[in-house]
Amino acid sequence: MTETPLSYRQLAALPGIAGLLTAMCLARLGESVFALAIVLLVLQRFHAPGLVGWAAFLAMAPGLLVSPVAGAVLDLWQTDGEGLYEAQRPEIEGPWMRGLYRSQGDGSYLIRTVKPIAYTIPMDGTIGELMNRTNMSHMRPAHIHFAVEAPGYHGLVTHLFESGDEWINDDAVYGVKEPLIVDFKKMPAGSKAPTGEIMNEPFYVVSYDFVLERKAQAAAA
Repeated sequence: MTETPLSYRQLAALPGIAGLLTAMCLARLGESVFALAIVLLVLQRFHAPGLVGWAAFLAMAPGLLVSPVAGAVLDLWQTDGEGLYEAQRPEIEGPWMRGLYRSQGDGSYLIRTVKPIAYTIPMDGTIGELMNRTNMSHMRPAHIHFAVEAPGYHGLVTHLFESGDEWINDDAVYGVKEPLIVDFKKMPAGSKAPTGEIMNEPFYVVSYDFVLERKAQAAAA
């Protein structure tokens, strides 16, 4: 009687496979050694070379799916409470409504700023004359700009928009995309902020995960 090699579906149904996949997704360090160990385990236990490629892919999954990026630089800029950017405030010296932040070892980051508001693009000069000849909106919905960089990754320049904004469907520069719309969750006074402090006034909390593409992966593709 010959022994039939395990198929992919049979392997996925093996007891404990979920725990194995979870362990791989939590593996942050020593990815090469980890991948080699998985390949050897498959060869020794199942004698199925056909499963090696699949196992190797799963071993690399942490780097493809859930690896945090520590030390990423987040360059943030936005308008103030009057809808004006730094360049529109000549009376203010130094940085205004912008800052540089870094992600922690687990990839998390924390930014404390003011809630953005919708604003009009400059309507003086030729731009204003052109817009006034159309039925197009000259408003931009509330948003915050981000430029994210980290060694070994491609940079990302984007912005996050407030869901429910009056102008979310009428952005003057057509920059709104569904994945970039986020909830500004309003918290009542007396709530604990992400910093751990108790706030005496209502505030908003926004959560968002930026995803950076590895340069090595892009080169391989």
